[in-house]
Amino acid sequence: MNYVIFNDGFKDLSRLFFLDVENSNNVRVIRRNNIFKFSFLNFICKAHLSHRMNNKYSLPFKKIWYKKLLNINFEKEDTVCFIITADWYYPDFLKYIKTRYPNSKFVFYFSDTVESKLNKISYMDVTQMKKKFDLILSYNMSDVKKYDFIYTSIPYSFVPEEWRREIQEYEEVDVLFIGAARNRIGEIETAYKKLTKAKLKCFFYIVDKNYSSKQVKEGIIYSPHAMPFKEFMGRTMAANCILEILDKGTTGSTLRFWDAIMYNKKLLTNYPYTKKSKFYNPNYIQYFTLPEEIDIEFFKTENAIDYKYMGENSPETFLSLISSQLQKKDLLQVTNKDRG
Repeated sequence: MNYVIFNDGFKDLSRLFFLDVENSNNVRVIRRNNIFKFSFLNFICKAHLSHRMNNKYSLPFKKIWYKKLLNINFEKEDTVCFIITADWYYPDFLKYIKTRYPNSKFVFYFSDTVESKLNKISYMDVTQMKKKFDLILSYNMSDVKKYDFIYTSIPYSFVPEEWRREIQEYEEVDVLFIGAARNRIGEIETAYKKLTKAKLKCFFYIVDKNYSSKQVKEGIIYSPHAMPFKEFMGRTMAANCILEILDKGTTGSTLRFWDAIMYNKKLLTNYPYTKKSKFYNPNYIQYFTLPEEIDIEFFKTENAIDYKYMGENSPETFLSLISSQLQKKDLLQVTNKDRG
């Protein structure tokens, strides 16, 4: 099967979602910053199609971009699976693709919670989406159960060796946290106090556009901007343990979980499904419900960490899941048709 993936826009980090399949003959990955050769045109296209703008006013003439967005080397008769993420959800664009590729399959992938996307995209409706897409996938277990979606882990590629050579080496730390404040700032700061009180060396980088406190705690950086990608990866490589604190209402592991698993780091997490994971080992992973409950003894044992990761959340595994689920659905439709 051929695949066209309209990738979410997380700047440089977004390339890692599907990097391992980017050069495959049957895969085309489309990102916001590689539609046109000229950055100015990319900027204009992004602004014109912006959900924020179109929530307020449905801008005219958006179709002028559709042909360029669908600049792929597949024939009209080919079976193509289009994987759409929320950044690319435009109902008219979906109709355009179906006209161009009538034999195609359509899959929607929620890389964030449904609630967060419904709040940002006024014309998104789950009931209508179920009619338009062959499959809907989500990493968030609560949404999977609530909306009867298919569960998938977040697809994620290793940082390639040539990229690593360009990444600065950072000072080793015992615990690393990098993430947005959102509705968890209290838990993040409480965890920091607990860990530093135990004399553990910590580096916390909290993205908070609304942060106004004049008191900046030593070891915590508050910033209105996301950390640059190369620094993010460099600090991840230099950490002995990664702290993962989920947003309230979220029941899906973040990329911090997979950073720990893929790069063999210890993990502190409040992700409730951690203990059900095949990677769970109490010597490597500590689950807590409240930051005050973090057991400091966890850091006193030094283990050679090896999760025996075998690509369980690789982009290849992600595409295999989609292919398998589409085949099951087609088989079920044929069976039901024969019975009828």
